Amino acid sequence: MLWGTNAPATFPVGGVNAAAQAVAASSLDQVDTINKAMGQVEGQGLNVTGHAADLTVKSALRGVRATTNELLLGTMQAGDAVIPTMYGVPISYSSFTTTGGTNADFFTGDWRALLVGVRQDIRYAMDPSAVIADATGKVLISGFQDNTTPLKVWARFGAVILSPVTHRVPGGAKAFAKAALVAKVTPTAAEAEAEPETAAKARK
Repeated sequence: MLWGTNAPATFPVGGVNAAAQAVAASSLDQVDTINKAMGQVEGQGLNVTGHAADLTVKSALRGVRATTNELLLGTMQAGDAVIPTMYGVPISYSSFTTTGGTNADFFTGDWRALLVGVRQDIRYAMDPSAVIADATGKVLISGFQDNTTPLKVWARFGAVILSPVTHRVPGGAKAFAKAALVAKVTPTAAEAEAEPETAAKARK
């Protein structure tokens, strides 16, 4: 939904990324860029209800310092009950497929304008003896051999991006803004080509 990847023809081309207003990086720091992105949404007459950012943005925000070299945001508290926030609204981190440089790695906006619904009942099947293979027929996971229980889920969802009518923009406001906060992080050739099972074993 963020990028419009493999979306049906009825879904807006480019997803949230294409619908969002682009905000240039601030000359001050990443936090100021976030403030300006929020201002773009608020200028449309909408409240910002949350942010979505790439995992690399965490480091960028942790490293922002004041002119006297103190950490601007302090130490981030960790824990299951702690919800990360930025300027008083929740921020969710994920691993985007395209990040950094001229591409957005941070989104903010009124997420009530992104409606997601279940189009049919969700079904699932679990089988401890199931096998998962790639397109060439190579077995990646054998439930019996690897002591795992493969899970298959059937689900269909629908999504739509709204342009809410506000007193500032009667013709339909833009509910999202985006920015690039960090330089693009590109994996090495070896990392990009490594098969998932090989990479997993290497991390153990």
